Amino acid sequence: MNARTETLIHARRKGMVLEILKHEFPNGVDFLVLRCALSNIGQDVTEKELSGYLVYLENSKYLKLRRDDDKNILLAVIDNLGLDLIDGLGTDNAIMFV
Repeated sequence: MNARTETLIHARRKGMVLEILKHEFPNGVDFLVLRCALSNIGQDVTEKELSGYLVYLENSKYLKLRRDDDKNILLAVIDNLGLDLIDGLGTDNAIMFV
C-alpha cells in the first residue's frame, strides 16, 4: 500500500470516529466500544491506531478524552469543534468524511 492510500485511510477513520461520537453526543463512548463500532463498519484498528487517532483529535480540540490513572484512554466525547467539522463549518486536511 502506498503512502497516499494510507493517508486517506487514516483520514477516513478519524472522520468515522467523529461520526460515531456525534451520534452519542453529549455522552461519550468507551474506548473498547469505539473500537468495536469501527470494526462493525469494516474498520479493524489496533489499540495503538485508535489511540493515535484519538490523541490527534484531542490535540486538535475536536474531542475530549478521559483517562485512568495510568493514562489509558477510557472515554471519548466529541466537542463543539468536532461537531462543527462534521457540519462543514471547518476543515482539516487530515480528516475525511464519507
